[in-house]
Order: sequence, then structure tokens, then C-alpha cells
Amino acid sequence: MTRRAALLLPVLLLATGCGRAAPADELETPSEPGELTEPVPAPPVPVGPSADDRAALENRDCTAVVTAFAGALQRKATAYADLFWHPQAEGKAGFDALLAPMVAPQPQVGSLGEEGAAGSLYCTVDLALADGGTPAGAVTTARLVLKRVNDVDGATAQQLRWTIRSATIAPEPASVLAH
Repeated sequence: MTRRAALLLPVLLLATGCGRAAPADELETPSEPGELTEPVPAPPVPVGPSADDRAALENRDCTAVVTAFAGALQRKATAYADLFWHPQAEGKAGFDALLAPMVAPQPQVGSLGEEGAAGSLYCTVDLALADGGTPAGAVTTARLVLKRVNDVDGATAQQLRWTIRSATIAPEPASVLAH
């Protein structure tokens, strides 16, 4: 190598990326002539709740909130469904364990009752769960209790929002949901 070539080598390396890693599409070569390789897909970008989803979470009508929750369960939108739960909700782990093996959850909202007590509103709802991805089988029922503050002065938006406070799974599978 001549002295001049030795001096130009560092300049050439710098100009060509100085040992940078080539993009994946430059490294991929077909394994056989005429065969194309597919690019590696980018990982999905997490998306927060849509405006409609946020509106359902903040709805003052318990029936609308429970219906949105049941829809999230049916779509297996677990991250969205989790937003309906109060952080200290009782029975959430058991409810999640019930849903986990279901291929196609089919929730059905049953009887719903609201009552007030000392500045708070409570909503009790029976929810039937079946797995539409398996042959017809037993339906499991859960009783959910939701709570929110009853329009008390100074209440935060979070306190005014219905959240699930407890879930009780029926000990025996039910065959029919009572309305």
C-alpha cells in the first residue's frame, strides 16, 4: 500500500459510514435467484383509548358504562377493559382468571340496579360470560359493583366516573341469565 493510499483510507472509511451497520434491506439477499425476502414488520405502536372510549369511561349512566365494558371484553380489548376497574377493586384477579382462557368472550348484561348512599352512587349488575370460541357450554355469571361520587361539590372527574369496585363470580355456572 502506498503512503498516499494509506492516508486516504481513513477518509474513505469516514465517507462510507465508518463501519456503520447497514440497514436491514441492504443486508437481505434472496436465498435463491428470483426469490424475494420480506422485510421484518415494525412492532405495533400502543394506542390509547379513542375519544369514544374515553367518553364511555366518563359517562354518568351506569348502563352505558357497563355496556362499554362488556363490549371491551367481547373484543378482548383487555387494556381498555382494565380502565373500568378501580385500582383497589376486589375480585379483579379472579375475574381476569375467568376471562384468560376464553377464545371469544360473549358477555351479556343482565339485571342492573342503582342506589345511593351518603354522597355515593352504587350500581350492581349481573354479567353472564360464555366462550363463543368453544362448543356450547356453561355460562358463568359475575356480579359487578360499580361506584361513583354523587355530584358532590369539589369532586374530581375521577371520583365522578363509574368504576368497578368488586366482582363476585357465581360458584356454580348458570345456564340462563335472569333479566
